[in-house]
Amino acid sequence: MPELPEVETVRRKLQEILPGKIIQSIEVFHDKSFRGLEKDLLGQEIKEVTRKAKVIRIHLPDNKNLLTHLKMTGQLIYVDEETRAGGGHPTADWVKDLPSSHTRITYQFADGSKLFFNDQRIFGWMKLLTDEEVLADFAKYGPDVNEDEATAEYLQEKFKNRRIPVKQAIMMNPIMAGLGNIYACDALNIAQLSPFRPAKSLSLEELERLMGVKGKFALVF
Repeated sequence: MPELPEVETVRRKLQEILPGKIIQSIEVFHDKSFRGLEKDLLGQEIKEVTRKAKVIRIHLPDNKNLLTHLKMTGQLIYVDEETRAGGGHPTADWVKDLPSSHTRITYQFADGSKLFFNDQRIFGWMKLLTDEEVLADFAKYGPDVNEDEATAEYLQEKFKNRRIPVKQAIMMNPIMAGLGNIYACDALNIAQLSPFRPAKSLSLEELERLMGVKGKFALVF
């Protein structure tokens, strides 16, 4: 399952390549994987690739956005004559010819390059939303661990009435967006904090250790 740093790596790679690409065609091989009207994507020029939590956001003109969640086994792989970029869940599809039996959606751009959404278990999705729908969708998330809002003081306020284990608390999207099991465990281990401690029992000093240097988790992004 792609964790938050892996999703950010995919985003960065696509941000280097996709802006300026014009969507010429889209082929959906599995209806569950795509939500929206395919025709609304045709002719759209990609402006930017950003992220909130584990959701990758491809910005389009005319109040449109293409959101992607890789879930457990999803991949976004860009291919042209000279370049192969992207990533996600590690499988042979990273290097083999595409489309494969796991390809759920293919986007072809006006210059002949392609973007493949692969997903073995078909839990992931891509969906077309307006700016307003994206804002409403993202409103349920707390800050990312690398955002300025994510501080020890912020966690102290969020934890003050929570008896649940701190590991469970920091994995709640309304508190900390997109933090998965592996990196939650790593962060707590680095901070020398038991994952079973009640969230409300952590002192400000302990939360500062948890958040790491400059109020961020001690993770590499």
